[in-house]
Amino acid sequence: MWGLRIDPGNFQRKLRACTDFVAPTDRTTIPPGGRGRPARLFRPVGDPLAPLTSPIARSAM
Repeated sequence: MWGLRIDPGNFQRKLRACTDFVAPTDRTTIPPGGRGRPARLFRPVGDPLAPLTSPIARSAM
């Protein structure tokens, strides 16, 4: 995306801040290699073609 490496923590935080975009499920998944904390899974909600309420903008380069 934009030719930049995306920080997973920041990306997840920004997606979760967008209302009516994703919602948590009661499920988790085991990380690759079986080490670390299980990841929470999310599901899409709302209209997938609607603009985001808080767009994810790239930082200044």
